[in-house]
Amino acid sequence: MRGAIYSRVSTEIQDYGKQTDELKDYAARNNIEVKYIFEEKVSGFKDDRTEFKKLEKLTKNDIDIILVWELSRLSRRSIFIQQTVKNFANKGICIFY
Repeated sequence: MRGAIYSRVSTEIQDYGKQTDELKDYAARNNIEVKYIFEEKVSGFKDDRTEFKKLEKLTKNDIDIILVWELSRLSRRSIFIQQTVKNFANKGICIFY
């Protein structure tokens, strides 16, 4: 199985390293080949997030699963999270948190 990791923190002084490291460990334990890692320091309320936009462009040909530390890493707005999960599901890509 091929996967992507998406890690996000809200401010420059925060560190997403713990998120990424835990998701890499999870992937290794579950035979998920991490093909992409997207990390960014930007508020989850913002729609214009560079690394998230790259993640959104991936298709089923690229990955099978997206690993996030928790759903709030995708966004801080519930309607955006719901739409994101739906969009990836329509592509055949699942999101694990």
